[in-house]
Amino acid sequence: MPEQHGPFNMLGMKISSSFDYENHLIIELFFNYGINPVTVTKDSIVITDKTGTLISIDDNALSFTKNIRGIRLSVPTNETQISIKIQGIGSFDNEIMRT
Repeated sequence: MPEQHGPFNMLGMKISSSFDYENHLIIELFFNYGINPVTVTKDSIVITDKTGTLISIDDNALSFTKNIRGIRLSVPTNETQISIKIQGIGSFDNEIMRT
């Protein structure tokens, strides 16, 4: 991942199917600064299907990468089209990322 620079932003996303759980997607989000874990809740990541129906995220579905610059979550869905909204996530420098 690139060096830390600029405003706090999401650098990229990786979505894959789960080998461990059938009908689950693994979503990984990568940021340019360390994420303050206190600012990340299941409400910080809003996922909807193509009809706009909310896809729930389990409380224990969120985890962080070792360098705290990434979030990994497992989502119970087999939808081929989803929409993801990231909101209210902050860095350790108390900078809140734009939605």
